[in-house]
Amino acid sequence: MKEFLSKWKRAVTYKDSIPGEKNTWGHEGLLFNVKGGLGRLAVKYGSNRKGDSYRFVMLGDQPIMYSYGENEYCPTCSHILSVGLGQQQADTDLIDGLKQAQQTDQSMLESFKQMIPLLATLEDGYYILTRIEMIPTDGEGNFFWNIPQASRLYQATADEIFYKEQFGCSTPKFLVPSQPTQQLNRDRVDHYVNELKQGKRMTGLAYYYSGFISTLLDGHHRATAAYIENQTIDCLTIIRVDGYTFAANGKPVRFYAAGETYNADLFQQSEQMVHDLKQRPLFQSSKLSKNKVEAILQKYANRELTGSLIEPFKELPKRIYPDYLLVAFDDYTSDMSAEHIDRLIEQADEDAQFALEIILRRLALNESDDILPIAKRLLNHPGFKCLLEEVFYCLARIDDEQVEDIFIQYLIDHEPDTKDRCREIANAYLNQR
Repeated sequence: MKEFLSKWKRAVTYKDSIPGEKNTWGHEGLLFNVKGGLGRLAVKYGSNRKGDSYRFVMLGDQPIMYSYGENEYCPTCSHILSVGLGQQQADTDLIDGLKQAQQTDQSMLESFKQMIPLLATLEDGYYILTRIEMIPTDGEGNFFWNIPQASRLYQATADEIFYKEQFGCSTPKFLVPSQPTQQLNRDRVDHYVNELKQGKRMTGLAYYYSGFISTLLDGHHRATAAYIENQTIDCLTIIRVDGYTFAANGKPVRFYAAGETYNADLFQQSEQMVHDLKQRPLFQSSKLSKNKVEAILQKYANRELTGSLIEPFKELPKRIYPDYLLVAFDDYTSDMSAEHIDRLIEQADEDAQFALEIILRRLALNESDDILPIAKRLLNHPGFKCLLEEVFYCLARIDDEQVEDIFIQYLIDHEPDTKDRCREIANAYLNQR
């Protein structure tokens, strides 16, 4: 056993610490290098004989999820995912015994040391190990473990968000499962729900995939309990360094990982990093042959095409979590003071319209009392007619007689129109009261 651990310790080398303020998620990250790793936990790329592009998260020789589509390599395009393929036939022992490493009451360095047996199963390359407060949804408010069908489009897989002429950057925040729903154990979920009610934080282990999405490797029942209690789950997350730039003189300038940009001077051995990354280009080292892709797809061709929803949680209402748009444009809600909102309303241009839309979404999510007076001001302002639908959407989340009066007046003043989304929102609200 000692010889086994010694071998993997030689394959995994700690390099640097990244301060929490350098990461969007606000927690320290540890940079490490894998050289001579097993390559059994990895993202692999390839295409079938028809030329369709695929990306697989492999654990051992088994995919635990994959995405596909002609726009697989487009940064602003979402991907179709087939998730929850499961670890029944994969090397589950690779992630056993790592519960202690996930605990938040120890240093990142200690967690890193405990993670080495798993980290040694990665492909060769540079990685970051960090803690991220993950939301147990798919980025659109849906419970992460409920899989209504084998494959569907996940908007939150896009690396860049282009919304109403604005660009937003992704960051790891949401989860997809690596296990099928059949592995749910309600007693375990109830156990973790009780622990949450007693103040214990839920933890998990995740592997970053793309955009806002990470694959949950361990902690499905804890994440389920967190969802039930409308909380987050603290995930020890593995992120691959997937890009770099260098100057004309060959000196490194920046490194990229999970949507983050790190200046090269942050790392003591930045030149060695570039040298190593050049020696083993990410895409080439992770490319699968057409025959291998066909073999994987054939193996899962007979898999049940419709995953079953988790019965005990079918009727759970959507929890109050931000979606991928709120996360991408979070900077717009850094100042929600009355003074700032007054300035935006006075400004009344396209930038102000976009900022106020995001602020409205945040206020609605937080069920803030401030939303009603702001919404009423926007409804009566000629410069914000384009926000009418968004204002109605946010008002519909408030149980208030003033909202009821606003919706009734709108229905009186406007003729029926099947394309009128505001009328649809107003009718739905009034029918529920």
